[in-house]
Amino acid sequence: MIPSVEPSTTPTLESRLPSVIYAVWGVAVLALVAALWAAQVLVIPIVAAVVLAVIVTPIARFLVRRLRFPNALAAFAAALIAVMVVLTLLLVAVPTVQRVAADFPTLAYRVEYKLRSIALSIEAVQRWSKTVEEMTSIGERDDANRIIVREGQGALGQVISSAPLVVAQLVFMLVLTFFFVRDRRSLQRLLIQAAPTPLTKLRAARVCRLVQRNAASYLLAVSMINLTLGAATAVAFYLADMPAPLAWGVAMAILNFLPFIGPLILQVIAFLAGLVVYPSIEAALIPPALLIALNLVESNFGMPLVMEHRFTTSPLATLIAIALGAWLWGTAGAILAVPLVVMATTAAKAWWRDLPEAKRWFPGRSGIHPLR
Repeated sequence: MIPSVEPSTTPTLESRLPSVIYAVWGVAVLALVAALWAAQVLVIPIVAAVVLAVIVTPIARFLVRRLRFPNALAAFAAALIAVMVVLTLLLVAVPTVQRVAADFPTLAYRVEYKLRSIALSIEAVQRWSKTVEEMTSIGERDDANRIIVREGQGALGQVISSAPLVVAQLVFMLVLTFFFVRDRRSLQRLLIQAAPTPLTKLRAARVCRLVQRNAASYLLAVSMINLTLGAATAVAFYLADMPAPLAWGVAMAILNFLPFIGPLILQVIAFLAGLVVYPSIEAALIPPALLIALNLVESNFGMPLVMEHRFTTSPLATLIAIALGAWLWGTAGAILAVPLVVMATTAAKAWWRDLPEAKRWFPGRSGIHPLR
């Protein structure tokens, strides 16, 4: 009788290869994330310049095709528009932020004073009574106020000390925006020529074309909608006798780039500000109510009217991108996350459009068509 030979269970190199590939990709992703975090001072202006260049490229293209501007002059005009918008937002927002930072202890005390009237539990009332008793001593109160004010000045001093770096990053970003817009055709040719095969060259050309046409138009339209919404917010807050209505408009224009999260944050801040400005809690609900009404008009009438449902993004992907961007780069990363998601979605749809698997990942209308 011939004994049976058990098959060898020792893993071969071929069976280990997928695990090794996944491990290498995981290490590469972690290394890329670490590099992006470590070099954020340099990377954030570059990424912001790319996004800003994509947004203003339709303006430059319109000037070249319709008004017969030279390419360099059209790029300069588009970059100048971006500079004017950024400077206007900064000139309106920075003084207000400085005033709020200087008056923060007083504002926080007034908000706390108003909120005690809505504390319904006995424990909350007792805690407030204990706080009032501890503040009866003038000397202790003065000492506490002096400590808080010093902390506020320290925070403001940190903002002022970081101002030169922020200004340098803004200048760097705007200069890069000009060169990206001016040399967009050369950069596209380099990207297409770097593709190894004719099929990938065709896909790279399609990605460049559709990112310029669809993503750029979408981001420009969203930017115009947000600026219009900011102007409407400023007018509404001016009529409601809210202080610094222009600053509220700037905040709405910027935070509306963060779907769901940005408007909610501004509504909470508006309610707290209303507690300081208005005499009653019922009146303090006016500012957030105005913001909610404006957001409803924008989301139900403004956006569908302008976009005509030509482009949609996944809310889940948007929220995850905002969270990752905020974790990686802070506020700048959260704001840049949405444009990057739009550009990445457009590029992915254009790249895999002609593959059979694309129908599983990108069903329905997407506003993207193959090259003609």
